[in-house]
Amino acid sequence: MRFLFFILLQVLSFIFLLVVRKVKDDMLLFESILFTTFLQTLILITLAGTKKIGSMFRKLYRSPIIIFLLSGLVSFNLLFFSLMMIDRSKSLYVIQWVGEQKNATREEIFNAKGVQVNSLDFDYINLRIEEQIKRKIIVNNQDQLSLSNYGKIIYSIANVIAKIFALKNWNSQKFKTQ
Repeated sequence: MRFLFFILLQVLSFIFLLVVRKVKDDMLLFESILFTTFLQTLILITLAGTKKIGSMFRKLYRSPIIIFLLSGLVSFNLLFFSLMMIDRSKSLYVIQWVGEQKNATREEIFNAKGVQVNSLDFDYINLRIEEQIKRKIIVNNQDQLSLSNYGKIIYSIANVIAKIFALKNWNSQKFKTQ
């Protein structure tokens, strides 16, 4: 029962974040995550202070305040590392680009994204492509890049999460020109 309650507290933070992102989608993602975690912890601590609900919490845990603070910390980490990774990771950008292009050469992907040959971005993205090939997320078949089944799953999940939480950087990566 205690473990289930702790899991429900984490789900609550995702619901709060979803509402915050829908109401105020121009708020930075990091600020949204901090606000959501703080709000969740504050509401639960307030609920623990009420007589009826507080006694229920004390039956489940000796110190509900510590559980709520721990829950806030876990929520922050889950939200931060999962959503910020999708929003900011060049590796996931590369997976998205290959998923969009479907059986494209590196040159076609670079041209579609406006990456200049021999630029820092060119080298960096080539490195990311090689990493994803080694991880078997991207398949290189006669210089044609495509997603493996595992890569398609990652691509689909990241797209759904990005859409739900209004992650804008996922589709708007800008490159430096040199």
